[in-house]
Amino acid sequence: MIFISISAFSYASNDNCSIAKIDGNKIYLKPGLVQIAKNGIFINFEEQLIPINHLEMDEEGVYFDAVKMSSENCWRCGFPLICGFCFNLLFPGKQ
Repeated sequence: MIFISISAFSYASNDNCSIAKIDGNKIYLKPGLVQIAKNGIFINFEEQLIPINHLEMDEEGVYFDAVKMSSENCWRCGFPLICGFCFNLLFPGKQ
């Protein structure tokens, strides 16, 4: 159990990951790690570029809403899936 928690913390602090923090359905992004191309907006997650269809902003920073992006939920934790990925880095049984 402790190993999983430490593993999740190091994963969440990955410098190549675009995710800064998760607050409810809001997935906040790190500045400078969002890729904008002719064919869309992409973020780096688990060493893959994941397309996202919108960005929003509030006093905490730039984010996208996981519920707006998802059509299904993770079978383990219930968090919305985005392109088949569970973005719930806080769920201890994720990996």
